[in-house]
Amino acid sequence: MKKYWIWFILLGIIIFDIYHIYFGFESGSITNFFDENGVNEKFKVDESPLMYWLSMGFHMTGIFVVIYISIICLKKNSTPATSKPKP
Repeated sequence: MKKYWIWFILLGIIIFDIYHIYFGFESGSITNFFDENGVNEKFKVDESPLMYWLSMGFHMTGIFVVIYISIICLKKNSTPATSKPKP
C-alpha cells in the first residue's frame, strides 16, 4: 500500500482541479488562490475576464501536469517483458 500513496495524491489533485473548472464554468466565478490579504477572493468572468481565464488555465495546467507525472511514474515502474531464450 505504501507505493500507491502517490496515485491517491495525484487523483486528489485531478479531482480538485476538475471540481474548480466545472463550478467555475457553472457559476462564472473561480476562487483566487494567490490572494494573500483576502480582498479578491473570487474572480468573476464579468468583472475580470483575464484573471478568470488565467485561473482556469492554471487548473487545466494542473490536470495536464498530473497526467504527465502519472505517465512518467508508470513508465519508470513498469518492468520489461521477459522472453524465453530461443533454443
